[in-house]
Amino acid sequence: MKAIVATIAFLIMLTTPSEATHLKAADITFKRISQDFFTYEFTVTLYTDVQSPVRAGDGIINFGDGVEAQLDINADSIEDSEFVGFNGQVLIYKIKITHTYIVPGTYTISYREPNRNNEIVNIDGGNSVLTGFYLQAFLVLDPSVGFNDSPLLNSFPIDRAFVGVKFTHNAWATDADGDSLSYRLVFPLQDRELPARHYLLPDHDDFYSDFNTGNEANGGPPSFLLDPVTGDLVWDAPGDYLSNSVGPFSEYTVAYIVEEWRKVNSEWMRIGYVTRDMQIIVSGEKGGRPDFELPDHAQIALGITIDQDIDFSNFQDEDIKVSFFGEPFQLQNDAMTATPDFPAFESAPVALNLQWSPGAQDLRDRPYLVHLKVESTGSDTEPPAVTYGTWVLSVEPLKTVVPPGISMPPTSTVVTGVIDLPEASFESFTFYPNPTGQWLFWKNNNDQREVFEEITIFNSLGKQTKRTKTASNTITGIVVAELPPGLYFISLKSKTARYRGTFIKN
Repeated sequence: MKAIVATIAFLIMLTTPSEATHLKAADITFKRISQDFFTYEFTVTLYTDVQSPVRAGDGIINFGDGVEAQLDINADSIEDSEFVGFNGQVLIYKIKITHTYIVPGTYTISYREPNRNNEIVNIDGGNSVLTGFYLQAFLVLDPSVGFNDSPLLNSFPIDRAFVGVKFTHNAWATDADGDSLSYRLVFPLQDRELPARHYLLPDHDDFYSDFNTGNEANGGPPSFLLDPVTGDLVWDAPGDYLSNSVGPFSEYTVAYIVEEWRKVNSEWMRIGYVTRDMQIIVSGEKGGRPDFELPDHAQIALGITIDQDIDFSNFQDEDIKVSFFGEPFQLQNDAMTATPDFPAFESAPVALNLQWSPGAQDLRDRPYLVHLKVESTGSDTEPPAVTYGTWVLSVEPLKTVVPPGISMPPTSTVVTGVIDLPEASFESFTFYPNPTGQWLFWKNNNDQREVFEEITIFNSLGKQTKRTKTASNTITGIVVAELPPGLYFISLKSKTARYRGTFIKN
């Protein structure tokens, strides 16, 4: 009965006029359109409430060099404007405008409109209609860096979620220049450097009747995490706070940035970013979700074909469809193949076979990401659900470099007697990738957010080689590119605990 009520509520949401205004999500992307000048085409994509009488696309774009432009969806100066309907619920406006920069430099591009849609529960207690919508992108113009286009975000930025069911999302970001991408959560903004009023993360205890059993397994508190390498956004799991004037559902806003990195003069440099300001709509209880077991990180040697079967299941008698996306499918002559290659809804379980024989031109330091998605059709009693996942692939095995006379311990071993640290609780942390060449990331396996005061790295002789002070729970990685190859020990110190482990720098 609860599922039937949730379905009816969602249908009401699709057909009932919004109480206020329109903006639910937005992206800004850019691409260079001139080889001789710093001329860029900017695309502002707006996702709005289909029932809102308020017209979108009349905001202000600032190019970061003191020049602003008033956008108008119907103006002749806006190139290739589009108006697209989506599932009868969301209107998509794509507004394109060009701008030429006079000199090299770093530029923060922004777009702002007066209002978000109303009743976003994690902004100002639901009074979000009075909160502005402000979006940023970042661009580096430097001849030593070369030309640069922004990443493209290929998945839809408004997603469905269900009370007590783990939610996953991925932007399916691609970069035409082959730059390395990383991801981190940020606050949604209402104006320049001004976070949305009274913003709360979706896993805040205000949205749970029983916070301590809020995850999908009902065995612990909820978590809301963004993987900095794969871009997988995981909310385990939405709470039972359902508050909307037109039915039992809640709308949450989330924002994160996708950063571009390029090696310039042997050092990694951030050359740009785009922001995804998106929305998650949580409806009533659901019996479960379609799922699959993600393969382990695979390292592929040249001349070897990887042949991987992945099985997808569903929690009940609903058809499911599998979708896939990522760079390996977009290569020219040795692209990854998928069977079946035209996904369609069919009865569970469903099997997908992936095969790939990478060539010498595919060698690179950073891994390839294969994004997978499985979605259910839903039924008269159960709305559809979606599960995302990302498979990490490296071409050619990473070379492990171990100094003479040093044996490499397992990555989960705490080494004592080398560095003067108190007893550690390393088993609750995962450090990856290991071995690594550029970045070392960490993840708390207990899904607890720690504020680290100090991050220290020691070499195999116990000599300190790197030390960083911080005061944030958003720091989830550190650059190690400058370290010589060898075995290292890392220490993460918070006010209450010290975590440590080992890694190999290749």
